[in-house]
This record gives sequence, C-alpha cells and structure tokens, in this order.
Amino acid sequence: MYYIERPNTWAAASRKCAEVQEYVGKFKNCLVADDLSLDALIEEIRRKGYWFSGENHQDGVFGMPIFEIDGRPVFFWVSWRYWGGLMAEAHTSEDNGYDYMDFYMEPYMDMERFRMPTVGKDIDETGRAIN
Repeated sequence: MYYIERPNTWAAASRKCAEVQEYVGKFKNCLVADDLSLDALIEEIRRKGYWFSGENHQDGVFGMPIFEIDGRPVFFWVSWRYWGGLMAEAHTSEDNGYDYMDFYMEPYMDMERFRMPTVGKDIDETGRAIN
C-alpha cells in the first residue's frame, strides 16, 4: 500500500502534475470492495498511529491510500464522512468511543494527535510505504 497527494484540480498546472492527474483519472471510479483490504488499511492506521481527517484524506499531502490488487493500482478515495468513520473504527476501543464526526474535518479533531504518512519515516519520496 502506498499514498499520494490528491490533485486539488483537474487542470494541468505542470507536466508532472498533469501526469499524476491523468493517472488518477484513469482509476478514479475504482473503490476497494475487498474487506481484507479495508482490514489492512485499518490495521496500518492503528500500527502507524495515523490520525487525520477526511478533509486531509482528500486534499492533504499523501492522504489517499492506493492498494495494489491483482497487479493494478486501486485508489481508495472516499468522502470526508466515510473517512471519518474509518478512522473512528480504527481508533475506537473499550476505553474510548469515536464517531465519524471526530475525524470528519480538522475543527472536530484532537489536533495534538494529528499524524499523516511522513516521507522518510512511513513512506519514500514516491509515496510507497516503508515497512
């Protein structure tokens, strides 16, 4: 699994940006339907301690997971609320309960715990996961 930045616009601002946009555009309708992939994502969120909002998922640097399924990239690109629910599921335990609104957007979050994939620690410069 690896992460890339979601383009904020589909207009080409540069050649590199245009190439990323074209690549994302080819797969933008793909969703991860495999429960094992969702479980793997939740496990990685827990293991790495990621704590970021749906807003960051869609518009932040390295906020959108990409799975490789059957040799093809599948982008996991969901709504802010869906991402919030996924993060809530990942972080809810017997000691605490979270709701999707706790991770929906930054104003609702505990920003002291904010953590996204970090280049050099979690991912390389291309967004591919390290360990």
